[in-house]
Amino acid sequence: MALDSYSGLQEAALSVVGREGDSSLTAYAPTAISLVEAKLNRHLRVAEMEATSTGTSDNGMLALPTDYTGWRRVEAFPYGPLEFQEPNFLASRFPNGEGGVPKYFTIQGAALITYPAYAGEIALDYYQKIPALSDINTSNWLLSKHPDVYLFLTVSELYAFAKNYEEAVTWNQRGMTAVEEVNTLDKSKRYSRISVRVKGPTP
Repeated sequence: MALDSYSGLQEAALSVVGREGDSSLTAYAPTAISLVEAKLNRHLRVAEMEATSTGTSDNGMLALPTDYTGWRRVEAFPYGPLEFQEPNFLASRFPNGEGGVPKYFTIQGAALITYPAYAGEIALDYYQKIPALSDINTSNWLLSKHPDVYLFLTVSELYAFAKNYEEAVTWNQRGMTAVEEVNTLDKSKRYSRISVRVKGPTP
């Protein structure tokens, strides 16, 4: 079986667990993959997840993209980048919701909020969710590039469902090690050619 599609992933994971004919485990496989994707959205931060969304804030509020998992950079045009601060700090500093040139932003619920309140164009660089696998969306960048991540963690979820917790822990550890390897590989690709320059006179 080829580990290059949604159905192939399910077949491979069930084969590892050795329960291909178990109807309850087969029925649970899509849920297991959804749980894996939720975990990966919390732990993976790589170039393939980076996206930019631009919109117009309304009284300092801008709805976050539906596939948002974390911010990278926020810029208000034409004023430039904004600095992140915790919601409580900004609420105490700007208790009356006054408007003006934006300097800060925070995230509350499903909204990005600027302080002072700003009505204008906002660009949000963010990490987006991994496109969820399904019978319609049968593959994505992660399954194509790193199928082991999906397989190891899906197997872990299936073992947990089958109440074989020792195997679940073992396969989860393998999966999370693979996740860290993907994160490390991404960083090495980005920064391996960056050289450090020492300022000052040459001795």
